[in-house]
Amino acid sequence: MIKYHRPFVQLPSIDQETIMSVQDDIAILRPWIMKQAHFPEDIDDHLIKRFLAVCEGSLEKTKATMDHFFCLRSEAPEFFTERDPLHHRMQEVFSLIDLLPLPQLTPEGYKCFMYKVADPNPEKFCFNDYVKNFFLVGDTRVKTETNIPKGEIVIFDMKGYSLRHLTKIPLVSVRKYMQYTQLHFHQPGATTLYDYVPQEILPSEYGGKAGAVADIKGDILFLRIKRYALKNYLTHSVNA
Repeated sequence: MIKYHRPFVQLPSIDQETIMSVQDDIAILRPWIMKQAHFPEDIDDHLIKRFLAVCEGSLEKTKATMDHFFCLRSEAPEFFTERDPLHHRMQEVFSLIDLLPLPQLTPEGYKCFMYKVADPNPEKFCFNDYVKNFFLVGDTRVKTETNIPKGEIVIFDMKGYSLRHLTKIPLVSVRKYMQYTQLHFHQPGATTLYDYVPQEILPSEYGGKAGAVADIKGDILFLRIKRYALKNYLTHSVNA
């Protein structure tokens, strides 16, 4: 599970004054962004707002986070290049895993995102392709969701994984992937997850009221994976 803010806090509601302040911050950041040769060219206001939100309005933290964000992508082409969502391999991987942005937020305003394997056959498992699809879905959310959450929680359901899967994971890829994650482990059957995520917002397979995994995947995921995503700044590694 990835948790970007620790501990969870109830942030204040966004009012008109805050909105104006964000626009001022974007105007301040624009000249700096244009000078970063390793940044993509078409970074829109929506993405900058997300960085500002994650960094709680700090301009210096926003600059550092953006620089780290795009540098990491340039260093991991196995995750961030050749990501056509309509390519047959990408479509195949979508059928092998379930990537589910849950419909409801937590009471604190955090967005929950579930990952689970749909087909546990280790012969079909490719760590890099699975991670590539994971980030593609996340990037598509960033591009299409208009309401910026106050944080992100990613829940990994490891049921179905075995030692045979582990033997197929490249160590160098794990090292790169772990730069993106903060992990908390929960034992099977434990209720400690509910300290972070209310049970009722989870899929019905987990005792929640969000609906079945298959329905959530069909309603949310594939409607958002469009070809236009291939051309935006999130689906390619940055310039060398």
